Amino acid sequence: ASLAKDLYNSLERAVFLLAMYPETWSYQVKSLPQAEAVVDRLVSEQPNRKPISLNYLNSDDVVALVYQWLKNFYSEHQQIPPLPLYPFTENQLREFGKQKPTVRDVLKWCAANFLPVDVKDKTHPVKSYFDAELENLQGDVDILAEDNNEQIAKALRLSFETLAKDKQTLEGITVEGVEDIEASNADKGYIHFRIVGTENQKTVKIGVAVLQQSGGKYQGAALKRLIDYKKFGITRGCLVRSKQINSGAGNAKNFAKQLLKNLGGEWVKLQEQEIKPLIAIRFVYDNCESYELSEEEILDFIKENKLASNNPLIREILSDPSGQEPDNLTDDDLPMRMPMSVDDSDNGLEFT
Repeated sequence: ASLAKDLYNSLERAVFLLAMYPETWSYQVKSLPQAEAVVDRLVSEQPNRKPISLNYLNSDDVVALVYQWLKNFYSEHQQIPPLPLYPFTENQLREFGKQKPTVRDVLKWCAANFLPVDVKDKTHPVKSYFDAELENLQGDVDILAEDNNEQIAKALRLSFETLAKDKQTLEGITVEGVEDIEASNADKGYIHFRIVGTENQKTVKIGVAVLQQSGGKYQGAALKRLIDYKKFGITRGCLVRSKQINSGAGNAKNFAKQLLKNLGGEWVKLQEQEIKPLIAIRFVYDNCESYELSEEEILDFIKENKLASNNPLIREILSDPSGQEPDNLTDDDLPMRMPMSVDDSDNGLEFT
């Protein structure tokens, strides 16, 4: 304590860190002659004139500490673990954290429990829920219906957020973030999100609009906003749609032409076999609490199984725009033809 006092009086721009037990502070330091002068110099920056407390670790601290240790360990040994906390689980660490251990206690516990998990336990905890959700979607013939427009957009967004978490590079673009579009009430909902990344050392901001709606008026309103790059802070517009623009929607057709021919935008064809896995994992993500899964486990599953990075739809959104309307789009203007019964056929009747 006296040394700290002398250093305080003699040096400028120096930090002197002391660690001591509470009893040492209370019964030895504060009992020194001229203790007030010593205390003033030791804790002069503390409003309550008390030392900084060194608290025991809690559950969150233990998880964060072990996560960082393991991250450094696997990186040093050039290994990729099946899960970030492998061979431990988050529940194990949180339970241990309830004991308020010291850092030394955590290190000893990790050393004692650093054992490989049995092969039978290596199935990813997310897999069964993902498989079940995907199976439920296989028979859904209306997955591309306009009623699912928002769910499709949410599924795409989760995939790009997963890529951004590790700043993965696809199709020459390093994905760095996913942002909401700032818009007035009149403009909200047309552009679903903005992908922020870097391409050739330049910032790229891709506005993504999922547009499965059939109404020509709505199509025109959405495309009008998608081509307004300056207003909505984007450098490229991306239309995600499985159907042609309505034949009678002149404004929408004109805006789509501007997007593709004049503004370097992209029209990506939405296909059910490509979007279904993304919707399935989004369902799991939205219900993670009821499934007793963490968001981190779900994001890890997406990365481990390359649901986003290997998905053709995700890659097409990031790829260089072709400037062309996709081939084989469905036509909303075609009439629905009902099959004829034998009696109807005999009567020459046809229903449309």
